[in-house]
Amino acid sequence: MILQIWGENLDVQNKPLHIPLGEITPHKTFTEPGMIEHFIQTEFLLATPAKYLSKRAVYTLLELHPVQVIYSKRDGYNCIGGVRSFSIARNCLPPSDAIPVIHIDKMDSDAIVNHCLADIFLTTACLSIQSSESLYRYLQILPSTIKDQLLKPPCGTSQLARMLNVTRETVRKWKNKTVR
Repeated sequence: MILQIWGENLDVQNKPLHIPLGEITPHKTFTEPGMIEHFIQTEFLLATPAKYLSKRAVYTLLELHPVQVIYSKRDGYNCIGGVRSFSIARNCLPPSDAIPVIHIDKMDSDAIVNHCLADIFLTTACLSIQSSESLYRYLQILPSTIKDQLLKPPCGTSQLARMLNVTRETVRKWKNKTVR
């Protein structure tokens, strides 16, 4: 499939490749100065996703928000898009696990940097969850069959408080607001 990204026609594979996670590194744009660690510490609502997300949840995330890579003989596979999904996968999965990625072929260096920066800006502007209470309310309406597949048990008040980085009392207050 040919897509036009940053003024270039790019050949993008319809089927994802499956590459061991340990063979993928973030593009240097994401690592200047410690940018990817900043995402983990400030952008993710789950401070320690591996404590709460099942392996199935991580693979579902990768399917919904795929990692995009480029390949060079010198650098191997570099993540140029889907950096948040990539970070969650690195936090939750062993390096030997193969993850699905979208391989983008032949992109010039300026277009790569633009693509990385667009990933940072657009996902922050459009997808960043800023409220723990919003996520709590969403978890309350999520069918338990889905919640049970995505979160590690047990999922009581204490675990919700730890997961959302709030006190148990805060979760109880939200619960009382939801029940009324």
